Amino acid sequence: MRRIALGLIFAALPVFPLQATGETAELLSDTFRETLRATANTGGARVMGFQITGADPLTDLQALVPHSWAGEPFCVRTGTSDGLYDSENTYRAPNATSAAVVVPHVTRSNHAKALDALDPQGFGVRIQRNACDETSADSPGALALWRAAEAADRFSVFVNSFDADRLVALTAGGAAVECDVINADISVAFDRVCTIPFEMGQGLMTVRLVPFKDGLRGLTEFLTIELP
Repeated sequence: MRRIALGLIFAALPVFPLQATGETAELLSDTFRETLRATANTGGARVMGFQITGADPLTDLQALVPHSWAGEPFCVRTGTSDGLYDSENTYRAPNATSAAVVVPHVTRSNHAKALDALDPQGFGVRIQRNACDETSADSPGALALWRAAEAADRFSVFVNSFDADRLVALTAGGAAVECDVINADISVAFDRVCTIPFEMGQGLMTVRLVPFKDGLRGLTEFLTIELP
């Protein structure tokens, strides 16, 4: 895998401290499913991750699992912006979800060093309710923490713009958010990041993604996120 450049500088954000890291999610398969390839896979998905991304190295992913998911399966898909790595695994949430749930991803990966070397904006994480083979684009999602020790007051949506000139994210009652080009050097699988403000405890949140190309509006995609 070609390594993505490090050294990203993040602005300080107000944070809401989480309780101590909670229990660990259970991997529901004998094999950890991941792929590292020599040629980029761009895939067909527009949304490649929604997460809180920081600059602090942590040993693994964490998930802000909604209380209604306790004891239930959830799907974790990851991918790098260069299109060379992806994974898809189903986990079971612990019965206690009051703290961030540890998702054993890096610790199970055969490519942990490569993942640790990634630019934080070069790694997308998408968590959705139910087993991976039962999810769709409409399945509700939860936020991941990637290299972040605390939950901030905004999260990132990593998007493949499919060469759109502009990409705008809209939330109910919120102002339109212009999505920016990611900082990672290689942006084959996804190339834009939308930074969405939110409040912990607000429950269901819907985000509309609206692309524009040559002055024309493209197909709108709706995301539903469950916030604990």
